[in-house]
Amino acid sequence: MDLNQYLAESPPHLSLLRLLYKDSPPSVILDVGCCEGEDSLRYLRIFPQAMIYGIEPNPDNVDKINSLSELVQSDRFCLCQAAVSHQVGTSTLHLSSGHPQDQPKTKEWDYGNKSSSLLPPAALMQRIVPWLKFERSIQVPTTTLDELAQLHSIEHVDLLHMDIQGAELLAFQGAVKVLPKTGAIWVEVADRQIYQDQPSSDQITAFLADFGFQLVLRSVSDGLGDHLYVNQNYFEIHRKHAPIL
Repeated sequence: MDLNQYLAESPPHLSLLRLLYKDSPPSVILDVGCCEGEDSLRYLRIFPQAMIYGIEPNPDNVDKINSLSELVQSDRFCLCQAAVSHQVGTSTLHLSSGHPQDQPKTKEWDYGNKSSSLLPPAALMQRIVPWLKFERSIQVPTTTLDELAQLHSIEHVDLLHMDIQGAELLAFQGAVKVLPKTGAIWVEVADRQIYQDQPSSDQITAFLADFGFQLVLRSVSDGLGDHLYVNQNYFEIHRKHAPIL
């Protein structure tokens, strides 16, 4: 695997996004837990009218994002170095590392840096991903999506892409002003607790339902994967939004 291979793949939710936004392309996309910028770069290319906000707390990953000239030289990409959670402050980020034995080691793709989390790994992690290590932790600033929206004058969010390894519910709890003005959410979910206190996919679904979101796509294998949620109210009002205050 390398970046070009990853970008060449069509993610499972892309066709539905194209359908949802066929009459009015997305203009604001939040990539929460953007790792090395892979998905931010993909959205930048796919949706040429969209402003992409990438949020990533790992300093090593931030350095890799800053090496992607297509991102950092674009006026449609903004990088925010923080972990998204339920409150503004600081927290411990448990850093992941390692490499699967069945994959060749190259400089083009880091398999081990994609599982860092505000939550410590649970015992199940070692059993299902034995090569993945959590040997180091650092303190990182935390923010909320409501705070980010206010800071960057974001009035609505067409797509919220979230991959933060078990801390999803914490992030949603800090987004009570943003969620009613969000059209679609592509989020990692789990029915197997590989991080301590990780919410189940049912908990995520129930929380988002209170804000009008319906589950429209499941891309899950062996209890791990992603969900696409859509806020029908968002599209019924034709994306006419008041500012998030």
